[in-house]
Amino acid sequence: MNHRRVIIGRLSTSLLLVSLSACADPSARPSHDAGPPPSADAHATDARVAEGVDAPLDPTLDAFTSDDAWIAPSEPDAFTPFGPPLASPPSGPPDHAYVIHALASERPDLLTGSCLAMGGTREFLFEAVRRLRAIDLRYGLVVRGGVLLEDRVGYYWGSGSAEGSSEIYALDVIVRHCARPGIDDPAAPGWGDDTGAGGTWTIAPLVGVLPEHDAGPPIDASLDAPAPPAPLPLPDMRSVVDALAAERPDLLAASCVDTGGNNEFLFELVRRLRRIDTRWGLNWKRARIGDMSQDVVDYYWGTPGPIEDGFDTYVVDVIGGHCGPDPRPAFTDVTDFGSTGARWTLAGRSDLGP
Repeated sequence: MNHRRVIIGRLSTSLLLVSLSACADPSARPSHDAGPPPSADAHATDARVAEGVDAPLDPTLDAFTSDDAWIAPSEPDAFTPFGPPLASPPSGPPDHAYVIHALASERPDLLTGSCLAMGGTREFLFEAVRRLRAIDLRYGLVVRGGVLLEDRVGYYWGSGSAEGSSEIYALDVIVRHCARPGIDDPAAPGWGDDTGAGGTWTIAPLVGVLPEHDAGPPIDASLDAPAPPAPLPLPDMRSVVDALAAERPDLLAASCVDTGGNNEFLFELVRRLRRIDTRWGLNWKRARIGDMSQDVVDYYWGTPGPIEDGFDTYVVDVIGGHCGPDPRPAFTDVTDFGSTGARWTLAGRSDLGP
């Protein structure tokens, strides 16, 4: 504690000398000084931080461009960029959905033009992150599979440097991102929890707009340069469904669990599909983990490959008239592209192939 008091005393002396020098010669102000000298209350706050006493975190960005933010860079622990997290596992993420909805209402053009594969930009996402960081600096962007996601924001719940950390909630803020005009419903604001699909936190693409010292060491900004790959096309596997239905009509007829049947037709179909392509799997209905669809298979179109509970999936109805008097083989794409209403899974089954 004594050495901290000495540091604070030296800081106070240095500040006094700088202040006196500035009175005699205005050009003597420190090069990083962008405004008037800090108030006495501000220095008192720094003293409390340096002595290890929690001080309130000003959520405004201006607080991190003031003189106070630069007082003690020689003491790495004297300035803590993050206050306590608003939420951490196992609880759910913070709810700031209203920020996304407000932005979508103000700038529907940015929302509509948010898909890079269709010639859009990330401006909707970047503006969303700026507004969220005005509330809590733990908000940032999400990198997954080496690609900066276009429709996710991250909330860092850990301690220490956030840059590159996987201790995050990942939140889908653009429902039906990259919706196909005339085919899908248009993109809409969202706040879906996509944490299970993984990812790491970054603020590197915005360091030119936001202060650098709250994000840890910067990463390669070229990360933002390439557009993410377009979704893989859905393979037509109707012949596989038809062949299984012809071989095992008994399994197809008994495919309704609600009437005493089972999922053996569906499981055998997924086994055969996965021998062709391991992107095939089962579906969590309406993205509710544990509630498996009985008549649907998924094809994971995302990069780098299938992620358990991931959202980047096609949804295909493979049993027409399911639970009716005449179930029949089908291959109908019912994907709500870019939505968070379905999740890819193998449902913990090890018997479905590699």
